[in-house]
Amino acid sequence: MKRLLTLLAVVLVAGALTGMLSRVWRPAGPAPAPKVAQPEYDLALTVTGRRVMPEAVAIPKHRLVHLSVTNRDTRPVTLSLAGYEDRLHTAPIPPDSTWRGTFLADRPGEGFAWQVNGTALGRLDITGSHLEEGHR
Repeated sequence: MKRLLTLLAVVLVAGALTGMLSRVWRPAGPAPAPKVAQPEYDLALTVTGRRVMPEAVAIPKHRLVHLSVTNRDTRPVTLSLAGYEDRLHTAPIPPDSTWRGTFLADRPGEGFAWQVNGTALGRLDITGSHLEEGHR
């Protein structure tokens, strides 16, 4: 009987120690995936009269575009990009001022229109596949 009580005491102590250690010691989780730097593209547009310079631009897909828009017109202008209105639309840019912003060029296609005060005056092409990698 004494052996059974000793065995029971050892099992209870071992269980209590295991429970306490499991609360204190936790194995490290998986290492976070390293962040991949987003390729960037600097784009400068100038609005003069009824023109956008450069009139046509091509950017590879998946670029973070740093856009600067300089208004050389005599009146305030607003600029938007057809197909990206949810991401890119400026407030009125006063004459002789520059607006800066960023957007991700992740919707490939040709002929996205630069719209100045609602009129298409230039074009942006985003080159690259319409299919996501790994899909057929």
